[in-house]
Amino acid sequence: MIINKKGEKFYFEGVEYVIGGDVIGTEESVYSGLLGNIYEIRTYEDKETDNKTPDFYCTFEAPITCHDIAKLKKTFSKLCGEDKSLEEICLDGVIMSPHMVQPIQDKEYTVYILEEDWAANDYCGHDVEIFTDLNSAKRSMYEQLKKEMNEGCISDFKNDDDYIEESDENSFECYIDGYYSESHYSLSITEKSMGMSEQFMFKIVKDVLLEIINLDMKDMLDNNVKFKTLSDKVYQQIIKDEDIPKIIMEEFRYDGDVSEVYYEIIDEIVDKFIKKYKK
Repeated sequence: MIINKKGEKFYFEGVEYVIGGDVIGTEESVYSGLLGNIYEIRTYEDKETDNKTPDFYCTFEAPITCHDIAKLKKTFSKLCGEDKSLEEICLDGVIMSPHMVQPIQDKEYTVYILEEDWAANDYCGHDVEIFTDLNSAKRSMYEQLKKEMNEGCISDFKNDDDYIEESDENSFECYIDGYYSESHYSLSITEKSMGMSEQFMFKIVKDVLLEIINLDMKDMLDNNVKFKTLSDKVYQQIIKDEDIPKIIMEEFRYDGDVSEVYYEIIDEIVDKFIKKYKK
């Protein structure tokens, strides 16, 4: 099979690859860290290599920083046994295995940026925090502002006759009129879209599943009669052992019966929707 129409999708080991989609070379490749895209995928009898996995035909962008250029030249010079210039390194029509490239397919999610900016007593600073929840950002803003009003530069500014303060629901700013650049303090929350990769989302899901397993395990220890004789020392050791939830998760992953039930549920639900949409 040959896939080469822009936008066509190909799935391998649970990962989605898109023709024309952006990728980055992984540590398994000599093109590690280089940006590029996939323009063709070949499988089975249409492959030009003896690789056991599909062949991905990629084009990579030439590095532009001194560090990245030197790194690529060093890698290929070592591989070829002689010095290689950037112009001598092939960046087009490179055949890669799926594990040698990672898709860059970010999904957009809303985040809240809390920015702090200040200048006082011949010093200045700027700090940024990112939150996935507006209320969490507001809580942090409140705590920072309260601390600054009680212990920081705001309490000093308020003693000045030219002190000015402005605020709304998601921002606060104060300064000395006529001396803003050297005497000001501001906090503001802004809403932004932030791209999150599938790899990052999978990590979040894994962390959530581990927490659920840990809570279920604790519930079982607290309520199952056979565990009532456990000493407090052993109980605490089990609760605090971070390896136990991971082992339980792996058992679920490789348990044939659990996997069979999981896929049976998927098959049953998908079949229902197929019948629904056929109507």
